[in-house]
Amino acid sequence: MDFSHTDFSLMETENLEILLKITEIDIKLAELEEKQRKANRKRRRRIRVQWTRDWIMRITLFGQYENLLAELNREDPKRHRNFLRVDNDLFEQLLQKVSHI
Repeated sequence: MDFSHTDFSLMETENLEILLKITEIDIKLAELEEKQRKANRKRRRRIRVQWTRDWIMRITLFGQYENLLAELNREDPKRHRNFLRVDNDLFEQLLQKVSHI
């Protein structure tokens, strides 16, 4: 087969057009990836809810473990029980038994 100059330039033009379309697709993919990265960053920046309880924040005011436990029991008995893993009555009984030692 003998290719003339015009056949060669036609093939070259078609190749360039294909290369141009591939480049356009690559650019669009890069833009989509960047949008996805930005969306992921926004998801990671969620607003955090309360990290510490109010009674823990008052350690600087009271500084004593007993006072903080008593205050926690007054303010939120459910969390007091969860913190100690026993109810307040049993805690007081245990405390009286060991306080004499």
